Amino acid sequence: MLVEPTGRQLGYLFHYKVNRKALEDEIDKLKNRRDDVQRLIDAAIRNSEVIRAEVKRWVSDVDKITNELEKFLKEDATADKMCFHGWCPNLKLQHSLGRKAKKYTEVVLKLQREGEFDRISYPAREREKKTAICGMGGIGKTTMAKEVAERSKDEKLFGEVVMVTVSQNPNVREIQGKIADILGKKLVGESVEGRANELHERMKDKKNILVILDDLWDELDLETVGIPNGCKILLTSRDKDVCERMKSQKIFAMEVLSDDEAWNLFEEVAGIFDRTRDLYDVAKKVAKECKGLPVAVVTIGRALENRDKYVWKDAALENRDEHSMLKMDVEVYSRIELSYDLLRSEEAKLCFLLCCLFPEDYDIGIETLVRYGKGRSLFQETGTMEQTRNRVHTLVGHLKRCFLLMDGNKEECVRMHDIVRDVAISIASRKEHGGFVVKCDNQMEEWPEIGSSEMEHCTAISLVFKQIKHPDSLACPNLKLLSLSSTEEYPWGKLGLSENFFGGIKEIKVLAFQCIYIQTLPASLQMLQNLRSLHLEYCVLGDISRIGGLEMLEILSLIGSEIEELPEIGIFNI
Repeated sequence: MLVEPTGRQLGYLFHYKVNRKALEDEIDKLKNRRDDVQRLIDAAIRNSEVIRAEVKRWVSDVDKITNELEKFLKEDATADKMCFHGWCPNLKLQHSLGRKAKKYTEVVLKLQREGEFDRISYPAREREKKTAICGMGGIGKTTMAKEVAERSKDEKLFGEVVMVTVSQNPNVREIQGKIADILGKKLVGESVEGRANELHERMKDKKNILVILDDLWDELDLETVGIPNGCKILLTSRDKDVCERMKSQKIFAMEVLSDDEAWNLFEEVAGIFDRTRDLYDVAKKVAKECKGLPVAVVTIGRALENRDKYVWKDAALENRDEHSMLKMDVEVYSRIELSYDLLRSEEAKLCFLLCCLFPEDYDIGIETLVRYGKGRSLFQETGTMEQTRNRVHTLVGHLKRCFLLMDGNKEECVRMHDIVRDVAISIASRKEHGGFVVKCDNQMEEWPEIGSSEMEHCTAISLVFKQIKHPDSLACPNLKLLSLSSTEEYPWGKLGLSENFFGGIKEIKVLAFQCIYIQTLPASLQMLQNLRSLHLEYCVLGDISRIGGLEMLEILSLIGSEIEELPEIGIFNI
């Protein structure tokens, strides 16, 4: 009975090297199987499949035993050393290592057998996998989506790739028809429900379909269209809220191009070759005016391609009518204006137009919008400043999510992209939107010429200048907001307003002066009995005692101003 155990123990000693070599061979086989399984796992993950739990456990066990065996084989190397300087083998160590090698080999063989899987993964729970691209109009969302579609087809990443445009007024029957046409399916049903069932069955038969829904303006019910669960969905929208309501797992917000990126694109579409090298500086200037907006870069570049030097120089002319270069292309403006038109909230539209009163690249203080909005009574059911502040923050957040506003460089500030601002000014200047007059020009020395008809309907004037000659009296009967700001370096340029300057703007509610030296406020200021918000900011102020006669005044801002003497104000609305 002792023969078999004794023989086995002696076998560990005498077959020590054989056992070690067998273990090394089996380890190599296990590693090869591990690599094969990993390749299958990677392929399954690319197809969004779920890896089976036993597969994950097996991979973990293999990695663990492999690490143990690496340490064991390093220890095993010492078995070749001989005691007494090479004359006597270390029999005790060889026996121990030979025994371990045999046991480890059994473990490795067991893992090899367990690694023969029938399947590595199974399809994920049937649900849509949605990715969204969002950004302002003209940023390149559709171009990006088309590129995804082309690459997906070329690299055969999906069985089918379907791309349809949804737009702001989606026609479900039309969307169904376009998808069916791409899939080679003719829908015979008359009702939307019947066609959805047909489309659903057809798409279920196709595996691994990518559906691209371009230009969503509102949530789209995929079941109503007939798009089955399990499809991969890529959607584009100008509104981040839409992307979230569509339950997109990933949302990518596109930003404007950097200067280098914009120039590289402009150079390509405008054909800036050797023959136009003499116009290089002019071309650079034109490209810069596109402000990194891809649609502007492409449309202006194509408009100037193969044109002579006179057209190029005219396009870059500094002192021409403001914004006229980009007005050459209706598409640039119309894309952004459409985002404005489809804002559901009239208050959001008013807040958006209010932001165009400030200069390019200006950090617009949200609190300034609060005070302007409160002064003009723009927002309903906002009796207190806190209520107005909450409303403005809500509206600003919505406009940012629609990419009509951007985060400012300073805290609690927002900015407008230059081209978005141009569009806002264009909209606001129309009679039906208040006939705004906005001029920001360091070289402006004369008060802008405004026709009598325009003056009659004008509700807001915002001027930024270095020094300006103003009229004796401003005749603008419906004016609600006047903002005058100087770019003169400190000490500010003196603005000597005539005593009757305010006589023709008695309906005004918001008055704002920035960076101006005012020795005495005109007597006609006291005629502004509808004035609710007065901003004298970063000014040098002399006698401002006449403020005390403004009985309806609720907001007085003297931020950053030097004041000789505070006025006596006998009311406590401020």
